[in-house]
Amino acid sequence: MLFSMSSILTQAQLPTTKPSHNPSVGSKYAGAEGHDIHHIFDLRFNSIREKLGSSSEEWKSKFDFLQKSKAEEEAKHKALLKANIVKNMQLTPDLVSAKTEGDTLRAKVADLQSHIHMLNDRCNKTKRTAADQASSLKDANRTQELTANLQDELSRLKKTTR
Repeated sequence: MLFSMSSILTQAQLPTTKPSHNPSVGSKYAGAEGHDIHHIFDLRFNSIREKLGSSSEEWKSKFDFLQKSKAEEEAKHKALLKANIVKNMQLTPDLVSAKTEGDTLRAKVADLQSHIHMLNDRCNKTKRTAADQASSLKDANRTQELTANLQDELSRLKKTTR
């Protein structure tokens, strides 16, 4: 099929103006002058249509062949692109081991984070306990001081009342 298309191309005169280039369609088939092969086919069969007339059965069959071959080439190209994408997305053994190692490291990090959280809770509890104890110690010291003051006052009162 490609041979028959190439023979059609050799019979065609290549256009002298450069068409607008669509990189998503047929860019890997670009000709030496930068022409997209599908664009060249379109130009060739447009000239055939003009020569034969729009009602000619010969033109219609050639144009249908062109459209079919163009669609087949695009389908092949899309299938190759999809196959390359799928191939590139598959994990190699190195990537699988790296993914497993990454999962293991993430699990270790999660364990360490939970341990840090537990230690922070203990530290906060200890700080609260220490603050409570300091407050209690302050209260006890104040109580002792007040008790001593009261005893001094009581002994002074006893002395004055004698």
